[in-house]
Amino acid sequence: MRSPQSSLMRKAAALASLLLVSLPLPASAGLLWSLQGERNTVYLMGSMHMLPRRAYPLPDALESAFRDSTTVVFETDIDAIISPEVQKQMLALGSLPEGSVLQDLLPSPLWHNLVARSERAGLPPMLLNRFQPWFAANLLALQTLQQHGYERSLGLDERFWKGARRAGKQIGWLESVDEQLKVFADLSTEESMTFLSLTLEDIDQIHAEPDLPFNLWRGGDDALFSEELEKLQEQTPVLYQRIHRDRNRRWVPQIRQYLQSDRNVLIVVGAMHFVGEDGLIAMLRAQGVRVTERPLNSGWKAEKI
Repeated sequence: MRSPQSSLMRKAAALASLLLVSLPLPASAGLLWSLQGERNTVYLMGSMHMLPRRAYPLPDALESAFRDSTTVVFETDIDAIISPEVQKQMLALGSLPEGSVLQDLLPSPLWHNLVARSERAGLPPMLLNRFQPWFAANLLALQTLQQHGYERSLGLDERFWKGARRAGKQIGWLESVDEQLKVFADLSTEESMTFLSLTLEDIDQIHAEPDLPFNLWRGGDDALFSEELEKLQEQTPVLYQRIHRDRNRRWVPQIRQYLQSDRNVLIVVGAMHFVGEDGLIAMLRAQGVRVTERPLNSGWKAEKI
């Protein structure tokens, strides 16, 4: 007979398989862009890593960019993320040292806030009590999104990853799983607790407006997302740099290298990476690369929210 503890850890491992593709609320600064090389086109597509069923069918412009590309590039190796080895690695990095519990680490008000939202999401507090604040925050955010009908299998990453494999397209990625893990694993305790506090605020927003993440992604209020990104930068500057600025800086040379190919390339990354002065669009333009937004023309993008 399986123990309750082992069942909880299996649940954490399953949720951990989503962790690396779950970052802050998605942006709405254009979902499809193109860069023109001498012999090819490079498409940049802003993904939402988990989507509700109402996101489909997608606007044809997104599907067309996929069909037009021979190579499809993602943030990281999606097959590796869901492997048992990486799940075990994530659980180890996200767990507190033996004998430590989250309740003792957090200020009492923050712990009680976490418990209340954990119970609402159907996650036992005893499960979260074993983890670092950043890991507990991500687990709870993922569970909340799933509770409101968001699924990883419907996210653009998994959809086009599977589509690329079926079609025999070449697949690549911009960073290793280890590089993604370090975004959170190297946070200080104080930074990790601040991230947890901000995540609980986002969770309250999602409960109040379950459509908010989807609406932001598909083309809602740019000012609202910019405000959220600025709040992240002000309150957790180290995390902002790791999630947003530093990764974008590492990716820009790789994106420019794809412009030297003689085949069309689709690059699928979280839509937040396109936003702001530290976003990919601004960085590429600052280096003299012409980046053009591609209209979606049809589908839900045309709706005004």
